[in-house]
Amino acid sequence: MALSLQISFMGFSEELALAPVDKLHPHEEIIPSILDKLVGEIRRSGVFKDPIIVDSNSNVVLDGMHRLAASKIIGFKWIPVCYVDYMSDSVRVYRWWRIISGSGFREFVEKSFNAEFLGRESIDIYVSKYPLLIFRDGFYLFHTSGVFESLWLVKDLEANFSSRGFIVNYDLESDAISKLDSGECSAVLTLPGVSKGDVISLAVSGKVFPHKSTRHVFPFRPMGINLPLNVLFMDSFEEASLMFLNHIKSRAVRIYPPGSILDRKYDEYLYVFEG
Repeated sequence: MALSLQISFMGFSEELALAPVDKLHPHEEIIPSILDKLVGEIRRSGVFKDPIIVDSNSNVVLDGMHRLAASKIIGFKWIPVCYVDYMSDSVRVYRWWRIISGSGFREFVEKSFNAEFLGRESIDIYVSKYPLLIFRDGFYLFHTSGVFESLWLVKDLEANFSSRGFIVNYDLESDAISKLDSGECSAVLTLPGVSKGDVISLAVSGKVFPHKSTRHVFPFRPMGINLPLNVLFMDSFEEASLMFLNHIKSRAVRIYPPGSILDRKYDEYLYVFEG
C-alpha cells in the first residue's frame, strides 16, 4: 500500500507523506525566540497544522525550518511533509530584501563604511552578484567572493543597523524598491541572486543561510492538515503513515486564490484541508 498521497493542481503534482525528522536538511537558520513560541503553540494546540515543504530528491527543507526544529525539540519521530520537484520551473526562488528606516541613516553609513558608491543607473550590473545598500540617488557596493559570504555579510550589516537603533524589516524585491522611491524607507539592503543549486548544495553539506534569505513560491501550498500529535510519536512508520493518510483523506479541501490572507498573505494557491 502506498504510504503517501499525491495531489495535482494547476498542472503540478505534490506528494503528502510523513518523513523521519532526522533525515531532513534545513537550509536556513532558526531564530530562538520564534522557535520557543512555536514549540509552545504546537504543544497547546495538540495538532501539527501545516506540512513543511521538502525537495523530493535531496530532502532539503524549502519551507518550514522552525517547524522542523520544533519537532526535534518536542521529540517527534516523524513530521508531515509536502514533497515537491524543486528543479521544476514551476517552483520559484526569490530573495527577501531589507528595508531600513530611521533618522540619520545616510549620515551613519557615510561615516561608517568605506564602500564604493555608484549611480542607480548601474544597479542591474551588480544586483544579482553582490549585496547593495540602495539609496534614492545611488547605492553602495559590497564586494564578496560568493553567495554564502554575501548572505552572511548582509546579516552582519542588518545586525549593525539594528544595534544602532535603525529599523530593519523584510520585504519583496519589487515592493522594497517602490517603498524606497516613495520615501517610505531610508534605504534598501539587497541580497544577491540565490540559485536552487546553491540552496541544495549548501544545505546537504550542513551549511545554512541566514534567516529570511530565500522566499520560495510554489504552484500551490497544502495547509490545515491539523494532524493529531500522537501520530508523530508512534514507533512504527507504516502505522503512523496509514493514520496520517486516513486523516487527510477524511477531510474536505478548499482552494484559495493567490493573494489570500490567512495567517499572512500568500502568493500561491492555497490547498486547505478543512472539516
